[in-house]
Amino acid sequence: MNTTNEVEDKDFRLLQPKWLKDLGKDEYWLESAIIEDPSILGLGDLDVYESQRLQPSGGRLDLLLGNRSERYEVELQLGITNETHIIRTIEYWDVEERLYPNYKHTAVLVAEEISSRFFNVIYRLGYNLPIIAIKATAYNINDIIGLSFTKVLDTRDLIPTPEENEISPPADREFWLQFFSEEQLALVETAIKKITEGEPNYTKTYIGSLINGKRNARMKFYNYENKICLWFYLSKTDEVTEKIKNLTHGRNYSDGYEFFINSEVDFNKHLLFFKKMFKLTMGEDDGIWPDDPDTHQTPNNTANSE
Repeated sequence: MNTTNEVEDKDFRLLQPKWLKDLGKDEYWLESAIIEDPSILGLGDLDVYESQRLQPSGGRLDLLLGNRSERYEVELQLGITNETHIIRTIEYWDVEERLYPNYKHTAVLVAEEISSRFFNVIYRLGYNLPIIAIKATAYNINDIIGLSFTKVLDTRDLIPTPEENEISPPADREFWLQFFSEEQLALVETAIKKITEGEPNYTKTYIGSLINGKRNARMKFYNYENKICLWFYLSKTDEVTEKIKNLTHGRNYSDGYEFFINSEVDFNKHLLFFKKMFKLTMGEDDGIWPDDPDTHQTPNNTANSE
């Protein structure tokens, strides 16, 4: 049985969570605390790009955090998450992603309590939205406010990859000789090795790559009207579309870019460009585009787009 003295001799103290409003603090106070040290959110070493960022809708994004390649659209809420803040978080993320597609964007909702309705909304979206939910907890410690942040959901690990979306039975090299000549198939195999530094992965609908033993379908080859088609699984952006607009063999779609390869000379001419495209599909953007001869052609060579 514990005695009174034993209780008094404990070298720890149980902390009771407090609502920030009960401590006389508001969202601007929480915002200021994060601005002072963004790392307290547990999202890594991020810079503060802007606070109360005006949106086209007239609203304001609480915080825009980021680094060289990523942007985090952060919405703050005291108390329990509600529908308004959930929608606002998604809306601001969508706006920023459309305005600046060259960055990897993640929506972040910080609240003192994450409601079940929030999880239901994200579930209905099929986890296709990159969003993080963080629970902020406040404590009163000798009249000093202590803060802790706990990540309760991160859908980035749940979003299906192109490989997971692909359902295509395996095949072999002989299977593809029905559609490509020996010369064409050899070029495809060489291209895969040069672009991805991997090995060909034959399926019945495309030829992808194996990189360190793992399937990769972000770049794939297939046959279209006896031509070699090279596909990059990449959401359409203004920057990439601008880069390929003068390519006579390039076309863009909403979810990717397609190129026709006519010969080994043609492929080698654009190798650095294709390697750049593959890096983009992998989320590896160094911000540098290699010089490509066709990108300097006249507008008369503008490719068809859909």
